[in-house]
Amino acid sequence: MGKLLEWLKYFTLLLIIFFVYYFLQSLLLLPIMDKLTNLPYFVKSIVLLGSELVVFVVLVLLNLKLIVNDFKDFIKNIKKYLPKGFLCWLIGFVGMGLMNVIITFTISGDVAQNEALNREIITKMPLYAIPVIAFIGPMIEEMVFRLSFRKVIPNKALFIIVTSLIFASIHMTASFNSFNEIFMNIPELLHFFPYLSLALAFGFAYRETDNIFTTMVLHMFHNTYCLVIIIMGLLV
Repeated sequence: MGKLLEWLKYFTLLLIIFFVYYFLQSLLLLPIMDKLTNLPYFVKSIVLLGSELVVFVVLVLLNLKLIVNDFKDFIKNIKKYLPKGFLCWLIGFVGMGLMNVIITFTISGDVAQNEALNREIITKMPLYAIPVIAFIGPMIEEMVFRLSFRKVIPNKALFIIVTSLIFASIHMTASFNSFNEIFMNIPELLHFFPYLSLALAFGFAYRETDNIFTTMVLHMFHNTYCLVIIIMGLLV
């Protein structure tokens, strides 16, 4: 009975975390939503960045005990965790790259819709896009898609599979307005697999080290690397 109550507590926390992730920013912006589109890009960047930071702080507070414990453990074992983590990332990154090449050059002929949207935001609102893509976003996503599931799915293999499928699905569908829109664009569905490759790598790294800061560092490193490549491409 005690274990069931504990599981229900963490499952309830998971639901709250997903509510915060999906709706808090929209609720914060609701009073100015009709004016947001017409704001200058600089002002819009500040407003959006502020709302992202509020979501980040709320998620940290919801996971505070786990985060504090993991931070202490990470500092103590950083030399052990990071090599394991980067090996997982490298394997996932190579898999992601190969799949992207196959999809882009033989099937869809274009980058994922989510990546195209990110490029547009970087171009128009770099003050917002750069810190969110490189730092705030990865930390938020690791809290939502991995840390929040840790106590809900204790089985290692099931945890990696379930969280990776959710992570990949969310990233694939993020730039679409409806499921009908997604299924009308069949080549876009194929971009699920590159995201899945990276998600499996992050999930495995997390469960191997049992520390969310391992995947936070990996995720920030990956996004920063991709961000640099995108910016260099835009400049050229």
